[in-house]
Amino acid sequence: MSNRQIFGRFPLLFLLLAVDISLGDLNNFCDEEIPKWLDVKFSGKDPISNGDALPITLLQEPQTGKESPLVRYEKASGEDYYTLLMIDPDAPQSPWLHWLVMNIKGDDLKDFGDLNGHTVTEYAPPTPPAGSGFHRYYFYLYYQPHGAVSPDLGFAVRSRARFDVGALLEEYGLECKATNYFKTRSE
Repeated sequence: MSNRQIFGRFPLLFLLLAVDISLGDLNNFCDEEIPKWLDVKFSGKDPISNGDALPITLLQEPQTGKESPLVRYEKASGEDYYTLLMIDPDAPQSPWLHWLVMNIKGDDLKDFGDLNGHTVTEYAPPTPPAGSGFHRYYFYLYYQPHGAVSPDLGFAVRSRARFDVGALLEEYGLECKATNYFKTRSE
């Protein structure tokens, strides 16, 4: 049987394999054993629940969409440092980096306040292409076991497209503490 005949008989299987190869397992970015509850909300709105579907219009409103979301992790240790990452694993060139902040003091995470860390990549609001269906937007909070990292950050973000999360985690030995996500789509 030729490859074409095999592919023709099992197109869904090959599609699923291709997606798994290109995106990888999102849980590789955070151990499944870790309690994952990072509180995330947009200005003036209630915190999102894991997997909430949010209207794109909410994310594009001048008072909520252009501002970075507010984040809270009540279990943060006051003197420790953390990294916050936001990605879209469903973007055409995934994962797409939407936000990266390092050196966030634990005390800054205990309430929905300003994140006084080092912003490596400014927040970019969700903009899923029209007709592409729902896109998921994941937030990951990582503990920095070696304390604050150098302001020059040896790790360079060359592009938001195809952001190498694994390289970031390896470079700084980051340990996942909490996650959350929402989904949205363009109408």
